[in-house]
Amino acid sequence: MPSLLFGVIMMTSLLHDVTAGPIDSHATAQTKNLFSVMRTIARDSHKIMVGKQNPTLFGAWGGHAPYSVYYHDRGWMYKARNAHAHVPDDLCDPCAVINDFMAVAGFDFEWLGDADEDAMTYLVERAHERGAIITMTWHSTNIATGGGTHDDSYHVIQKLLPGGSSHNHFLYKLDAIADWAKKRVDKNGHLIPIVFRPWHELNGGWFWWGPGNDAHNTADDVKNLYRETVKYLRDHKGVHNFLYAWSPDCTGSDTDVYPGNSYVDVIGMDCYLSDHTTPQVMVQKLDKYIQQAEAADKIPALTEIGIRGAKLREHPHWYTQEVLHTLTSSSRGMRIAYMLTWANLCHGSVCDEYDPWPGHPTADDYLKFYHDSHTIFLSDLKAHYSLLYQ
Repeated sequence: MPSLLFGVIMMTSLLHDVTAGPIDSHATAQTKNLFSVMRTIARDSHKIMVGKQNPTLFGAWGGHAPYSVYYHDRGWMYKARNAHAHVPDDLCDPCAVINDFMAVAGFDFEWLGDADEDAMTYLVERAHERGAIITMTWHSTNIATGGGTHDDSYHVIQKLLPGGSSHNHFLYKLDAIADWAKKRVDKNGHLIPIVFRPWHELNGGWFWWGPGNDAHNTADDVKNLYRETVKYLRDHKGVHNFLYAWSPDCTGSDTDVYPGNSYVDVIGMDCYLSDHTTPQVMVQKLDKYIQQAEAADKIPALTEIGIRGAKLREHPHWYTQEVLHTLTSSSRGMRIAYMLTWANLCHGSVCDEYDPWPGHPTADDYLKFYHDSHTIFLSDLKAHYSLLYQ
């Protein structure tokens, strides 16, 4: 009898694995493979991919011509003119420490329509050519007013939904994303699979798409904005190379803004550590989303993590002790597909330092983090997860 029971359990598990997949039933084979690889890594308590936002678009160290250099050699940006000239994208702050590339490279649709859109597009394609997984965020301007991401004008989301005064403009913005996505074809003629993360930190009040601000967005408004985004891109525009990530913030409200399992592939969490948001607090919050993801057969991830400003240099063992040790010491903390740090971006002589470069106070610790058996960078990804490259 025990052997029969074991057989039933194994068969149920195998059937469960076979049916698990993207919410888009027409997803490309490469997008399905991406889902499978990310899910496999997330279910492995001993592995986590490491990513970075805009790793080759911005940096704080080693700037040189023909890059755009902001302040001596402190800050740099890869510009559209560099892309047009096919200038090698050889600058990447943490890559210079480890002599490797990120497993996950994040970029942002805020550059669509910008003078440097071609730079973003070129770097996405280059990161994919290297073998990295691509994620796209969207720091959208206020679509109803034209204001910035923090312009929380009254009932802005309702203006974007069907019947709203700015609905057509909202669809125009989504059209631009769809057109861009459907043109991203690799050297084998395959559409590049992408993890699209719209309306991130949607449980916080700091962006116009969140609750608890002057926009007076309701929880249903927030859910419907996410749903309409997915439905339009997937069902109307025929974008079939996206996985969709939903990512609340660890300091946001507990308001239920989850759009439903039919609209989400990746359940993430953004979390920036501080005196109040300690690594222990982070992993406690993360545990809830991991459980939610596993119960729904989704992919959990730490979609943003870091210490804001230049405070990273005050934590010389941040990677190995404050992050990795905390995750590995938790019963479920490592059951996530990836963690992604934000961009090293300079404003004059002042830089946001989310990852080190050679000589940075955390560089030695980052190198230890890189060599740890738990972390997956690009060389590990290419060596052990061949399904991603079929």
